[in-house]
Amino acid sequence: MWFIDDWRKAILGDIPFMANELIQKGVELSDADEELLKEKYPWRILESLICSNYKEWCDYFIKLAPSKATISVIDAENYNHFSSSYDNFIDVEVSKFAYCFMNAIDCGNSYVFNYAKSKVNKDEITNPIIWGMEVTMINHLLHCGKAAGKHGKEILLSLINYDSQVNTPVHEKYSKYLVYHKHRSDMGLYTIPLHKVLHLQNNSFGHHDGLANPDVNDEGNIEILKAFINNGANPNIQDKGGRTPLHHSSNKNEIEYLLSVGADPTIKDKNGFTAIESYEAYSSLAPIKIPNPHVRGTKRDKEAEKKLEEPLNERKEWAKLLRKNTIEK
Repeated sequence: MWFIDDWRKAILGDIPFMANELIQKGVELSDADEELLKEKYPWRILESLICSNYKEWCDYFIKLAPSKATISVIDAENYNHFSSSYDNFIDVEVSKFAYCFMNAIDCGNSYVFNYAKSKVNKDEITNPIIWGMEVTMINHLLHCGKAAGKHGKEILLSLINYDSQVNTPVHEKYSKYLVYHKHRSDMGLYTIPLHKVLHLQNNSFGHHDGLANPDVNDEGNIEILKAFINNGANPNIQDKGGRTPLHHSSNKNEIEYLLSVGADPTIKDKNGFTAIESYEAYSSLAPIKIPNPHVRGTKRDKEAEKKLEEPLNERKEWAKLLRKNTIEK
């Protein structure tokens, strides 16, 4: 194709797929291309390189990058969901290391993440303005739709130890932002970092996510929970609905761990329900059965019925566990 051996066109157009073609072909930059790169720096190509995990090319482009970059972020404080989506963005100048740090989190590039983290000014990347509606880098990773690939857990644990804002929720307008700007509301249910973590084992981010491991879902995310608690996360923190981590828990190991670090099962949400009562109410629901005349009364039908009852029976056991803990105290 006409563009495959021409870095000049890729740089001037800031076109990532052209750069990728050139890299795949092994085409090096000439001295003239390097000078053009310094003059007309292609930030989108750098972002693409970070997401593609090309280590040598990342090093090369980061080295030649200007000291400052401009990013567009949601203006959380002045967000108006009735305005044009473009009106809700503001341009913010950041260092090239902050730019790399943010993109490495988005793409799950642990190599660039660790490099940028060693170079960036911490005050700059703990500034809530650059994280928009998520407010903190931890929330940004937890709520990132394409979250963090196979290195997601590694990066998250590093962020928890690095950033003290483990109890900071997303912006109060976050739910509106999801509905009106992203056209979804599912992720707005979990405004507190610890609450979001308790839903990771459901693989709620999709198959790109490296935070939830479907092979160990039954064990829960104890390592991540411990990191949060050890760095100051409140085991009884409540969201707007008054729900605590125990209200949000859906794994026996996680419940036992939360109880061991002081989680209180008697705290009521705004509807007046404790975590115990929530589990008991859930377990009393009758599973919805859709009759299938082709398998009715067969072994397959009985197995399907048993599978429907499993989550209800689990919550009965969790309610008993919480009641036992309450009585022992």
